[in-house]
Amino acid sequence: MTRGKMFELASDAARTLMKKHGELRHPLFMFTTADGTFETVVVESDWMATDGAKDALCALMMMTMRAKRADSYAYVSEIWITSFNMGKPTDPVVDIAEVVREGNRKYHEEYERHGWNPSVGGGRDDAVLVVVGDAQGSEQRLWTIARFPGKRKNGVQRVRDLIPKEREAEGAWGEGRFRDLLVDFAARKRQAH
Repeated sequence: MTRGKMFELASDAARTLMKKHGELRHPLFMFTTADGTFETVVVESDWMATDGAKDALCALMMMTMRAKRADSYAYVSEIWITSFNMGKPTDPVVDIAEVVREGNRKYHEEYERHGWNPSVGGGRDDAVLVVVGDAQGSEQRLWTIARFPGKRKNGVQRVRDLIPKEREAEGAWGEGRFRDLLVDFAARKRQAH
């Protein structure tokens, strides 16, 4: 299956779930095999609670997809996105980890200062992240969540649609642990060096 088709299937699944429930309660993996089998794995929220649990989920999904000889996959999750004015870098070499730490620090300061909380949001946009991968690598796309003003279902604001978001710059959305899950292990080691 092409990456484009997998993005289409994954975003359609997310759109359907979001319109029905108002949220994507649990992340999911979708994958295909060479014989045409299509499988979906819904991830219980406990797997997303800590970095260690996410790392274990990543390893488990890699083993599962390889055992089933998956040839493509999609990871779908509801996320928050935000932007910061970090000023102009004074050093020509940018430490991405430091930029992320500083961005998180600034966001948490604003979050507390304004009294924002997960129920009412604030300082962020809700979005759906889809990572699609195969043996050659992966790519990711975002859809922002357009909600109906004031319309609620089970306490959650109802979803009108998912709107594709253009990437501002290469790497602007980070890397993420659920990328390149089907890339050969030796190739992953070569890429890291």
